[in-house]
Amino acid sequence: MGKALCKRLIEEKHHVVAILKPHGTEIPYSTHNQIISLKMDLANTIDYKAVSETVESLCRRSRYSQLNLIHTAAIFRKQRIDFPCTSKEISEIFQVNCVSVYTITQTLLPWFRKVNNGTIIGISSNLTKRVNSNTSIYTASKYALEGLIKQLAYELGRYNTRCNIIAPGYFRSNMSLPLPKQKINEIKLKTPLGRIGTTADIVQSILLLLSSNAKWVTGQTILSDGGNSLGF
Repeated sequence: MGKALCKRLIEEKHHVVAILKPHGTEIPYSTHNQIISLKMDLANTIDYKAVSETVESLCRRSRYSQLNLIHTAAIFRKQRIDFPCTSKEISEIFQVNCVSVYTITQTLLPWFRKVNNGTIIGISSNLTKRVNSNTSIYTASKYALEGLIKQLAYELGRYNTRCNIIAPGYFRSNMSLPLPKQKINEIKLKTPLGRIGTTADIVQSILLLLSSNAKWVTGQTILSDGGNSLGF
């Protein structure tokens, strides 16, 4: 999803600072003059100074009317309750899925103040509204993320910064577990809109929250799952 989002942001004339895995694949348009790539591992020690200096350099070169932080990074692992899960694994999931959002926000706080028109968007999951087997730790990290974003919305409103969550259901992506055809059909049957989501669906929801059409929306969790969480 992060790759698809970067591509769309560039098409929409945004300037992008993309944080990529050190050994991950490159994103589309990685050499475009509207994008700067930083190689970092959110699960370990992050060079937040490099993030801050990069944003500072962009802001000093040009006057931007809006500063956005979109956090799409996540670790998804099936964790059976009867199978040991180490504290290191749990910490890594929470670090990437939640804590890194807080630390990056802290790092960029001077620029959210200065620009005085910002958005922060976290990507959660509709599993916080329904249940599924073997996802306890992952879902707990997403609950934590949603609580954090609500708190940030309350604290950063004074800087005209809106903070919201997009909570997708299952959609086709590199991170999604491959599902058998029978399971895909079950999801479709339990989804009022009758299909599996795509990365484009989620990206469109993000773009909506970035736009001025959502300028009075903050502290909210927006479900983008075709109605799958309504229940049947």
